[in-house]
Amino acid sequence: MKVVIVSLFVAVFSLAGGEDRLLWNAIPELPAELGVAGPFCGIHEETLLVAGGANFPKPVWENHKVWHRQIYALPLKGERSWKMVGELPRPIGYGASLSVGEGIVCIGGNDAETVFEDVFLLKIDGTVEPLPSLPEPSCNGAAALIGRRIYFSPGMSSSSLASATGSFLRLDLDDIEAGWEALPSLPAPGRAFSVLVAQTRADRECLYLIGGRLEESSGEVSFLSEVFEFDPTQKSKPWKRRASLPVPLSAGTGVALGENHIFMLSGADGSLIAVADELKLDHPGFPRSIFAYDTNADLWIEAGEMPVNQVTTQAVAWKDRVFLVTGEVKPRVRTKQGWEISLRP
Repeated sequence: MKVVIVSLFVAVFSLAGGEDRLLWNAIPELPAELGVAGPFCGIHEETLLVAGGANFPKPVWENHKVWHRQIYALPLKGERSWKMVGELPRPIGYGASLSVGEGIVCIGGNDAETVFEDVFLLKIDGTVEPLPSLPEPSCNGAAALIGRRIYFSPGMSSSSLASATGSFLRLDLDDIEAGWEALPSLPAPGRAFSVLVAQTRADRECLYLIGGRLEESSGEVSFLSEVFEFDPTQKSKPWKRRASLPVPLSAGTGVALGENHIFMLSGADGSLIAVADELKLDHPGFPRSIFAYDTNADLWIEAGEMPVNQVTTQAVAWKDRVFLVTGEVKPRVRTKQGWEISLRP
């Protein structure tokens, strides 16, 4: 049976013709002057919200990073036009976010001086409501939802990658008073800039922690291709190593599409990190390859290319579509561009 599944999966993407597998339609550009990286993103009441984030004023290689607090909204039905609907309580970026019925849950984040443990609910009108704080500060983490339970990989507790943790947390939205519950930690060194996606495997929903990067004891930064599955039904040993990505990917975006597929839409592979300061604006941008994973077959394949690789942002699923807005296209350079992505029939 596994051979049949693998063959079918490969055939579908081979026949689709790589880049033709996904349809990319441009949406109105974010009305921020330069675009941002690390924003909170999500959908509430059929409206796409993008809030906070950071960028480098021009000339980007001569200025320090600036954090922002503006909240932008784009209706997904009717006429699509961005408008600013409010401001976050503080300039902040590099937290995690996900969409729930009540609004967008925003988790952690940082500014130039502080990493925060705050968690709040962002609503369509720009208002925020506090939720239980994290046990410790967090930035560059990743979150996913199964039912009414939020699962969270905290990333870093300080501005140093050396603070990256393998801890794993859960918040039950129907039992808010219980706060964040500690789950079995990742059986591997702590990491940040990973992607966490919930998707079905066989007859159950699991979570997939994909890629990221960590700091070795030597101080060297390693970009990761590792993939770990977390099965909430397995109480004693929920973690399992799965097939690795074809290449290391960090600060990427991933999303569940279909019954058992995960698409990694973007990510930095670290190939030019050592010469980024020399290349500056001559950097060619991050690799544009898209990778798709079948949870049942435990198989990754290359599945086309993005128009441009936008990292350090979040892909947001809505019905049968995915929205990808703003982010970083090369070191220090942001984009205002946004996309509506769907599977080709």
